[in-house]
Amino acid sequence: RIDRRMATEQDHILSTVPPNACSDDHLKKLGLKLSDWRVVAMLLGLEDSEIKDIQQKGESTAERSITMLRRWRQSRGEQATYRCLASVFRDINRLDLVEKICELVVLPTPPAPALVQNQPNTTLQ
Repeated sequence: RIDRRMATEQDHILSTVPPNACSDDHLKKLGLKLSDWRVVAMLLGLEDSEIKDIQQKGESTAERSITMLRRWRQSRGEQATYRCLASVFRDINRLDLVEKICELVVLPTPPAPALVQNQPNTTLQ
């Protein structure tokens, strides 16, 4: 039951992630936090030759991760969306990166006007 509830919550979170194409700035921020870039590259559909090329040219893990995410976006164009990336991060249990995507692109929901109006007045008299 707990696993099913967690899966439902994760699906809800993914549904709030917009299907917009990823920005370069956001890919860089995510890449800096990504250590398991090869697994992500495979799940995003990068070819083995591309993965080997990134491995040989990159100096640091962060550099390789950022390069990989940029190549994914370049090869997929408008299909390289935040939702697709969040789904892959969820699949490898990197919920911290799903949360980071939410921080970067999901606008917080403002409180309903009725809730704001009905709050007690707490000013000192």
